[in-house]
Amino acid sequence: QVTEPLANMEKASRSFMHDDTQSVRVDESGAQEIVQLARSFNTMIANTQQAQILLQTSEAYFRSLANAGRMLVWACDEDGHFTYVNEVWCRFSGKPAQALLGNGWMADIQPDDLNPTRRSYAQACELKGPLSLEFRLRGADGAYRWQLCEGSPRVSDEGRLLGYIGHCLDITDRKQDQMALLDSERRLSGTIEAAMDAIITVNAQHRITVFNAAAAQMFGYRREEVLGQSLDMLIPGRLRSGHVRHMAHFADAGGASREKNTQAVVSGLRRDGQEFPIESSISMLTLNGEPQFTAIMRDITERLRAQAEISQLNATLEDRVARRTEALQALFPNARIVEFYGASETSFMAWMDADAAAPAQAVGKPFSNVDIAIRDPQPPLGVG
Repeated sequence: QVTEPLANMEKASRSFMHDDTQSVRVDESGAQEIVQLARSFNTMIANTQQAQILLQTSEAYFRSLANAGRMLVWACDEDGHFTYVNEVWCRFSGKPAQALLGNGWMADIQPDDLNPTRRSYAQACELKGPLSLEFRLRGADGAYRWQLCEGSPRVSDEGRLLGYIGHCLDITDRKQDQMALLDSERRLSGTIEAAMDAIITVNAQHRITVFNAAAAQMFGYRREEVLGQSLDMLIPGRLRSGHVRHMAHFADAGGASREKNTQAVVSGLRRDGQEFPIESSISMLTLNGEPQFTAIMRDITERLRAQAEISQLNATLEDRVARRTEALQALFPNARIVEFYGASETSFMAWMDADAAAPAQAVGKPFSNVDIAIRDPQPPLGVG
């Protein structure tokens, strides 16, 4: 009554271990202890079979889900050897799953990306953390496509790494857009750096984000000293509050358009504390909802100095002409200059300076290419 039921349970257990899909039960008759043992055995077998059914259903659902999209789905063990790839990966590579398992899939990685991919995976495994890396993978057509590979670690209850499960997403179009943008930014950066005028860009918080070589030369700062700093460092203290109000008004005025331009003469502050005049053209561009202000500036110190000198020379010239005219009129109160031809202003002034003490001796005489005739409007007495 004891030996036979126990032998039956051992036979059922071996049979279940050999083929866990078959239904195995033992007789629950006999002594009370044997009945309880048989009943527990049958319950364990039933629960195990039910769990297997649920697992198989879950795996079937997972495989169906993995094969439904466009992503390359994979799973690997703790050594990084692939234990699963979905049908999408097989179609992409043109290879059967068996050829991709283990390290077979790595044969399709672009050679330049192979070692960085291995290093990134090793670092993720060491930390037992999420995996994220980019590499180029060869497809069935022989062309390489950029993939964003992301995976999550599978860790046992004891904290041991069991492997990863993840997916690869084709990001070729995104990469090409990024490369085109980077190329455009490099060309723009080169143009800005080569510009003769100073170019400065600030963000909505008036923090400097662009400071080209001409700006560095103009203000006396190195680029790394000003990037991220407030624009106030380049503005005289007495003008800073007014500048903030002006920029706020400028932003409000440009809010209805993508770009707004204005030009003005303002004052700048060099590193050594010297103020200097700047001709500035400002534009505003809204990026991601944030205004970006760009100023193209030119130091006009020399221009204003030259203009002041020209104005002084003109004033001096006008004064000298006025004084010479007064001198002639004093000598010939009834005369007027009626002809002045064939000479430049320089020649005329040279003549005016030639003999200021005795201008009467020069009247009516030729000098250089100039002829001046002085005629008395009142003819002498006795002349018809």
